[in-house]
Amino acid sequence: EDDSLSTLEKIYLYSRSKAVFHRVFIARALPDYLLHVTPQEAVEYVLPLLSGLAMDEAEESVKEALAAELVHIIWWFFTHCQIVPDDSQPAQGFASSSTTVTISVQAFTPILGTLLLSSNPLVGGAARFAVVDLLSRMKKADDRQLGANSTRHHQHLPGDILHPWEIPAANCNDDDDDEDDKLRNIGLFRGEERAMFTQEILQQVVIGMGRLDVDFAPPEEIPVAEGVAPAIKPDEDYNPYFPPFPPAMYYPAQSFHDVSPSQLRPPSSAQNAYSPGTEFPPEADRLPATSPRIPIASDRPVGDPPPSDAHSDTPGSPMNTDADWPDFVGSGPDDEQATMGRLSSMSLMAAVTASAGVLDGDMQQAFVKEVERVGRDTVYWVRREASFALGALAKVVPEEVVLSSLLPLFDSLKWDSVWHVRHSALFALPAILARLSPSQRRQVAVETVAALSTDQNPTVRSGVLEALGEVIYSFRDDPDGPPQELVHLFLGRKEDRRVRDGQQTPTANSPIESFYADPKRPLICAFNFPAVVLTLGAYRWTELREAYIDIASINAIDVRKTLAASLGEIAKIIGPENAKNDLVNVWWVSIQSEEDEVRMKAIETLHDFAAVVGNEVASSLVRGVLTVWNEGRLRSWRERDLIERSMVNWLAQIDSDATSLILSLLVKGLEDSVATVRETAISVLPDLWHFFAQKGALEQFQYELGRLATSSNYRRRMTFVACQQTLALQIDKDGHHYVSLDESLLQSVADLANDRIEGVRIGVARFAGLVLRTLVRESRPIPMILRKMVRQLSQDTSHEVQSYVAGLSVGEDQELSLANLQPSRKRPGQTATFSRPPLPLGSSSTDQDESMTNLKVHR
Repeated sequence: EDDSLSTLEKIYLYSRSKAVFHRVFIARALPDYLLHVTPQEAVEYVLPLLSGLAMDEAEESVKEALAAELVHIIWWFFTHCQIVPDDSQPAQGFASSSTTVTISVQAFTPILGTLLLSSNPLVGGAARFAVVDLLSRMKKADDRQLGANSTRHHQHLPGDILHPWEIPAANCNDDDDDEDDKLRNIGLFRGEERAMFTQEILQQVVIGMGRLDVDFAPPEEIPVAEGVAPAIKPDEDYNPYFPPFPPAMYYPAQSFHDVSPSQLRPPSSAQNAYSPGTEFPPEADRLPATSPRIPIASDRPVGDPPPSDAHSDTPGSPMNTDADWPDFVGSGPDDEQATMGRLSSMSLMAAVTASAGVLDGDMQQAFVKEVERVGRDTVYWVRREASFALGALAKVVPEEVVLSSLLPLFDSLKWDSVWHVRHSALFALPAILARLSPSQRRQVAVETVAALSTDQNPTVRSGVLEALGEVIYSFRDDPDGPPQELVHLFLGRKEDRRVRDGQQTPTANSPIESFYADPKRPLICAFNFPAVVLTLGAYRWTELREAYIDIASINAIDVRKTLAASLGEIAKIIGPENAKNDLVNVWWVSIQSEEDEVRMKAIETLHDFAAVVGNEVASSLVRGVLTVWNEGRLRSWRERDLIERSMVNWLAQIDSDATSLILSLLVKGLEDSVATVRETAISVLPDLWHFFAQKGALEQFQYELGRLATSSNYRRRMTFVACQQTLALQIDKDGHHYVSLDESLLQSVADLANDRIEGVRIGVARFAGLVLRTLVRESRPIPMILRKMVRQLSQDTSHEVQSYVAGLSVGEDQELSLANLQPSRKRPGQTATFSRPPLPLGSSSTDQDESMTNLKVHR
């Protein structure tokens, strides 16, 4: 890198470099580089380079890097440039640097479109996240401007089960302070400009991408009915928003009879980036991602009844192969682009509807119309994606729209001839049911579940079982509860348990028999049991009890982990007596499991579970935790750390005579071989000190701490010093120290000032330095024993030990004062127990606390 080059020159050279890693670098670093160019330079020179990076044909990693940084890039441009409606006056964009630089609201639409249409799921997925994140940021900025509390994501009820489109991105953090700062610095991206860009995204990107075969077709070719689009020739009707695929991706059209079954699969992007909840044909049967061919369209108009020979494809009848499905479109690049556009549009609609919160009534109607049109597409994997958008819209649009538009479309999808579509329709079923009247809800639920539970395809049948919990939960407010047929389908039959266990062979291989004997049934039911129990309530627990106990007896890690995680919630619903009779044994099996994941869930749920079963039973459960620890079963340090963190929450739920139980757990943590567990135990000392003081058990508590000081294990001696430091510096709500800094406490630490282990002496020096500074800050006298300790440590053979008390050693008749002490602005927290040395007295540091970053004890 040549330092003589300007930032703008570097951006240009990196972007046009033949070396791929240069282009990847600038795509990732562009948000930082933009900080060093003027808005005029950015619009005139940098913006055109972005299009080249977005269409980089040599390496997908360039587009991946650009898509990942797109939000920050767009936000910078729109906060530093004045947005104008269109490109009608392009000269304004290149005004002199003394005036405001303008940028078209459409400037990034082609770039977004190019990335969204990528067959690479890493590119398309990042671009979709960018769209949702931009809309969410603008909504949050609007709410901040209006003084309202914004919510980035749709709020879910406690019993709700998240759909695939409602799962937030992993790197999306609502509480990110850095993002909040960026929202406050909106610059020229004001309310009117944000509204303009929001409409651009929703109309031209989200909706426009799904209409590549309609909006830009010649008027006479635009289909009138059902949105069936004719094929577009490669060199006609160029779409200015979404450039066509490169020529290399265009393939000569084949007749239907020339297409092999392996070519009749969705491209990899359709499965990897759009519907995470859907299963797909085996990998060997899919078309390679590098050559996605879209099959030829059939002559049958969408919405017409299937031909008579396709009637056998309805649920409950033998399924034809994929090669028999009449769901094909033309194979040219424009047809392929239009199909991918509709697919991407549906995926975006689902994500935007569920996450961004920016849809007004008119935009909801526009989305509904698009979903109605695309939901009857000729390509099955586009119809499948439309069902996810349908489910998201069903939660937000008015009920009359659900009845008039979405419910008829749902009926069409659930009877689709392709099992992928029928399976995906199940994801929309709970959302639809929640918006129907009680009578209509019962009718639609029973009709759909009963039919699809006998579907010929096993994936559809499993999908019914997975959806049953939420379907039943949709009846939670109905006075009559859920239909009994649905409850029976969920609970299964007694004889099927013997088949599942291998004790009995199935009597027939019919779809309904396979539905009941599904090997995944125990896990699916375990996951959905809380929703079903919440719907039926405690008074109907007897109907569920036998099935629950049967599932709990299955020795499968996923089943037991799932049941253990929900014990507390189910106990709250069914009440103390039922919980003690039927759930306590499940908890015992979980805590004694050989799998640490199961034990972790048992520990996590103990607080809620113990609150229901009462103090006597709760005490026995906590005693069980101590027992398995003593037996050496808690092999994962995370389990032991969780126990130490949870102890304070258990205090109010155990018998008053269980003080020794908590003390034993505390000592186990303080003596643990892993530093993290010891630190967690030290961090809860102040709360436990208060508890032991109320129970009159401080003497026993102090005795156990004293045993650490005399231990032959140096880690325990270090832990003792850290415990004394935490207690000595802890202040209650009235400003008083938890423990008195008397001679007894100081002497117990001073005895270790000559310890042969340097780490122990470092802990003593840290303790002495912090306590001395605290006393001086509070204008309290410094005990002689503390002065002697500091003087001794300042002469230690270890420079590391000396560094903690540097400048603190004074004569017996001398006084330390705030004038020569550099006080910290805030009291050291418990996380500063193991820290670097403080700065010497007289240092120019602005804050002594800055020197107290965590340094873990040697393990």
